[in-house]
Amino acid sequence: MALSLESANKVRQKTRMYKLNPLVFGALKAFFHYWATNKGNADLQLIPFDTTLICTDTGYSPVGAVTSTVYFVYAKNPGAGDGTDSYIRLYNETSNTTNTNAFITGLISDDNDIFMFVSPTGVVYGTDLTISADTGTDGTESTATNAADGFVIVGA
Repeated sequence: MALSLESANKVRQKTRMYKLNPLVFGALKAFFHYWATNKGNADLQLIPFDTTLICTDTGYSPVGAVTSTVYFVYAKNPGAGDGTDSYIRLYNETSNTTNTNAFITGLISDDNDIFMFVSPTGVVYGTDLTISADTGTDGTESTATNAADGFVIVGA
């Protein structure tokens, strides 16, 4: 894949296909309101991911080696695991091999657990964006049942 921006309104509509709890829905609503009023409703991209994509041995790199800015992350465990902790990480790297380049990290601590991150100014990924799930700081990949499905909203 590559960075493929589209109307922020289309991205907002795409988030509605997810069954979001009220807190996440409210955060998205506030984000898109802020985006429209303070960022001129600039184009964005919604990058969906699932447990099978992010539990590979090098992670999932959906935009390629281009600069992107992460504004919103939503991840939810699908509820089929054994309660083993999993960490969702977004790396500024072409793979998930260097934990020091994990700019955003969130704990998925149990079945149906949710991690959400939002930044009005965004986090810039200058090398690449790689999404991964692991069991801790040693880089051992999580199993798909303990990881998370979700999406990332990025801009240029």
